[in-house]
Order: sequence, then structure tokens, then C-alpha cells
Amino acid sequence: MDDKLKEYSETIQLATYDVGVKNKLRLSSLMRYCQEISERHLGVYGLPYEKLKADGLVFVFTRAQIKIHNLPVHRDTIRMTTRACGVVGAQFYREFEVWRGEELMVEVLEASALVSAREHRLLRPKAFSRYGISAGENSGQRLGRIAMPKDAPQVGERMVRYSDLDYNGHLNNAIYCDIFCDFVPGGMMGRNLVDFQIHFVLETRLGENLKIYAKEEDGAVYLGGDNPRGDSFVCRAVFE
Repeated sequence: MDDKLKEYSETIQLATYDVGVKNKLRLSSLMRYCQEISERHLGVYGLPYEKLKADGLVFVFTRAQIKIHNLPVHRDTIRMTTRACGVVGAQFYREFEVWRGEELMVEVLEASALVSAREHRLLRPKAFSRYGISAGENSGQRLGRIAMPKDAPQVGERMVRYSDLDYNGHLNNAIYCDIFCDFVPGGMMGRNLVDFQIHFVLETRLGENLKIYAKEEDGAVYLGGDNPRGDSFVCRAVFE
């Protein structure tokens, strides 16, 4: 595989809008950086979002797991690194790492699917082969489904507004992280999140209402949402 696709890094200084009330990197900001860095990595090959969309292709995040060792704070200079980790089934896998100097702070494993730009219909990975770029080697990285407890009670509702939408026309993946933080039982204050998994099941559109369900079970917090067309997302989180 070409060395350019093996690994890509950028140095970032965290701004005021990247951190929350604890002065630490927001979960949603981390997700946005993952989205941006992955697109810039493909841009090295002349395949930015605009080029892929013009060709009728769009990558969408489907699953992610975030392992937090420590979180950077406002004005920290971090190095964010990503590498392609091959294809399993219809999923393109990718790893991210957040470093502050020699300290590994956050690890992210993410899976994406290739869909048609107009219908958002799932495409086979071979649709990407036209560009002659390897998606890397998978060495056992997997992200399975998250089973939401069936008896989880409803804890609220969240309407999707215009400002929630991304360039694909639906609720941006990073916003789901904010929804988790807003509705998680017990709140986020005074708690340290160490492991977070999210499975994006069905896109949510402008004006749709998400019904939010949550439950703590076996040392983890489960939180998910349904839109009028079905299950939309589910999260599993572990605090210490």
C-alpha cells in the first residue's frame, strides 16, 4: 500500500469552541476532527469529499469506539494521526490517535460505509476500487452491534433542527455525541468517560423527532434514539 494512505497526521491547537464546561475536548469535537482528518487523508490522493460526491460516492460513519486515557484541554497542541485498517464486509475501518507530546490520550476505531450520493444506498467496497487505492490491511479490528436493553425507558425527545444538518442533509454524526451528553442518566458532571461506543443505524432528517431511551446495566450506560422511520442510533458508555 502507498505510504501516504498508511498514515496521515495533523497538528492542532484546541480552540475555545473545541472544549466544554470542564475545559476538556468535547466528545462531539473529537468526532468532528475524526471526520475532517479522514477526509483530508483521502484528499492527499486527490479524493476530497467534493470529488467523491461528484462521482456519486459518499463515505458515512457507521460505528465508532472511543477509548479515553486522558483528554486535552483548551490551547493544548495535539497531534492527530489516522491510518486505514482494511475492509471487513461492507465496512471500511480506520484508526485515529490523539497525542500530546509523547502521551497517547485518545484512541478511536471507526467504521464507514460507502453509499450512493443521491439515494444513500449502500454500495459494495469494490465501488472504491476504481481509484486504484488500497484501503489497507485489517489485523482483526472489528466493531460489533450494540444491543440496546429492550426495557430501557424513554428519557426525552430531541427535534432535529436546521443547524444540526451536515452537507449530506441529515443530522451530523457529531451531534449524536452531544445528544448522548445531554440525555445520559446522571449527567456528565463529576464523571469521567473512559469508553464510548456508538452505532449509527438510520439517518435522521430535518424536522424529525428523536425519542431518546436510556438505561444503566452491568456497569455501562446504554442510550439510543428512534426516529419516525425506525431505530436511529445506540450508544454504550463506561464511566469511572
